[in-house]
Amino acid sequence: MLPCLLLCLILTLGALPGSATERAELDAALSARAQDLIEALDQSAGNLRFRLAADPALIGLAIWRGGTRLFPEPGGLHHVSDDQILRVLPGLEALRDRAAPTAWAEDGLSPDAMAWCHNLWEICLLFEASALAAEFGFASPEALRAAVFEAPPSNSRPWGLALGLVLAGVTGAFALRHMRSTAPASEPPDAAGFSLGDVTVDPRRMVASRGEVTADLTARDLRLLQHLAENPGAVLSKDELYDVGWGRDYMPNSRALDQHIATLRRKLDPDRSRAPVIETVHGQGYRLPG
Repeated sequence: MLPCLLLCLILTLGALPGSATERAELDAALSARAQDLIEALDQSAGNLRFRLAADPALIGLAIWRGGTRLFPEPGGLHHVSDDQILRVLPGLEALRDRAAPTAWAEDGLSPDAMAWCHNLWEICLLFEASALAAEFGFASPEALRAAVFEAPPSNSRPWGLALGLVLAGVTGAFALRHMRSTAPASEPPDAAGFSLGDVTVDPRRMVASRGEVTADLTARDLRLLQHLAENPGAVLSKDELYDVGWGRDYMPNSRALDQHIATLRRKLDPDRSRAPVIETVHGQGYRLPG
């Protein structure tokens, strides 16, 4: 489904006037970035903060789920990098609520800042306009703003509805995939326990045990571990593991898989005192030692 939708999006973009094309391309690119950031938060808040610090254009971000803010973490002392996003949080919530499914704003922000929100995913990104313009090849922040804020409304031209449907389909597919990836513990891939070498996995409790170490698992962890356990010694390609962990509609991002495997290894061997449960086969994928 997703490849067809992306093809339709590409064909549709070719028929749009310049500023509308640029805005649609930005929305698509930032949607992919937002998905990566949500995946990072699923792994840990620390992983997301690392991604935030490594992105030269990203000032801050906020993520909700079901209207409840997950990041920045509510309560207690806030991280120093959260200051700017927390100052404008009420405005971002309003922008998120009126996005259809995306929206841009610069009012009420610092002079070089721009905000982008995605309603379906409940995420808002705060960017430095000059850095974002340079990243996407705009001659200046003013050219970026013209592409974002001067594009005609999508309902003012016949192609507007087609673009809206395509974007809605693409974002809907991403949202559905994310909902599947964060399924509650009551829906494990298989209720029967299984083993990977000296690791015992209990899908009902969503935990893995290795000696004295007990680690909590996500639904994606369970899917990946079970697939490895069912294919001992076989080299499993990254594409195959993406299909298992993220679904067939997922557009492969090797960084997401590699980071997830690294997180799994840390869960199962926090002090790195044992051989890896999951072996890397360079240039090919991963395997469970036979």
